[in-house]
Amino acid sequence: EAVTHMLPKKALIIFISSLEGDWTIPKTIEDLVSRGFNVIVLSPSPVDIEFSLQIADVNNTLAHKILSFERKNFLSQIRNTGARVVDWNPTLPLAVSLKEVEKYQIRR
Repeated sequence: EAVTHMLPKKALIIFISSLEGDWTIPKTIEDLVSRGFNVIVLSPSPVDIEFSLQIADVNNTLAHKILSFERKNFLSQIRNTGARVVDWNPTLPLAVSLKEVEKYQIRR
């Protein structure tokens, strides 16, 4: 609530989070978007980090696919709020994922 009083309407808010463990995030982002803020969510994927640290085998690959599917569904919920979501695979340079941000149209 305090943020909305400190920032001008249509301000750009960049939310950086792994989005793990907090199911209230989509509602919070939806609230910010509904108040007229431009919201970009930059989310480093803990699923991809963990997978990159594991030995590749059938079980780890299957677990990665399941967790990736769950994460994509969660990110879709956030996209449906009107926010721009960048799913960053931290095993790749951030610049690759930030190309997505360049496409974001700021409401003026």
